[in-house]
Amino acid sequence: MPMLPLRRPRFRAALLVAIAFAAHPAVSLAADDEEWRGALKQQLQSQYGCRLDRFVFERQLPLGGDITRDGRIQCADGREIDYTQPNILQKFELRLCAPTVC
Repeated sequence: MPMLPLRRPRFRAALLVAIAFAAHPAVSLAADDEEWRGALKQQLQSQYGCRLDRFVFERQLPLGGDITRDGRIQCADGREIDYTQPNILQKFELRLCAPTVC
């Protein structure tokens, strides 16, 4: 495997800048991910008294220029709650999952 020519100072500086820009979005996405999860945890606690145990499933769907989040969580006491966030500026819509009898 050929080695990159790192002897030239300009090339080395450009490489470091490229690496920094490439790493930045990942850090930003991780912070955004933690932010919405924290907001969901707070809303679950205030509306249902639910301490989040785990995510059963989650997905993000691009819709127009927005991202819609939805999924299901399980509370520490075993209840499951569906959530939807139509866009990142709105609160989550929460619905308690109840068994359906047909």
